[in-house]
Amino acid sequence: MFVAGEVYLLNNQILSEHERSFRRNSHPSHTSAVAFKRLVTHPPGNGSHCFYFVGEVRTFSGDRKHVAGFYAGKQVQLEFFEQGQLQSFPYVWLSQLADWVNSQANSSENYYLIYSLNSKIDDYTSFDWRCN
Repeated sequence: MFVAGEVYLLNNQILSEHERSFRRNSHPSHTSAVAFKRLVTHPPGNGSHCFYFVGEVRTFSGDRKHVAGFYAGKQVQLEFFEQGQLQSFPYVWLSQLADWVNSQANSSENYYLIYSLNSKIDDYTSFDWRCN
């Protein structure tokens, strides 16, 4: 039987595996990293299983179509910021650029978020408070 501490460590290990996979992605030229987040969290809605979020905000110059085309077919999701906010992101607490980088939230630069949001349903996630 798992205890809460073991489940917490197991979920961190799963998150680390997702992060390693995420970091293998290459990025288009004329982009640069601004901020990175990774976390174990609850689902965007009801449920008690864990979601594993790994994401990076990047700046870019040039055309959005070039950025979107570069990531097409890769195992990441892509969202562009509009006036410092993501328009269709399921987590309110990650939707504002200010939540990522306060010092650059009012910048005139173009930003986008690439992310991976995965879940693993098992019987033991209810012992991890981050997943409820």
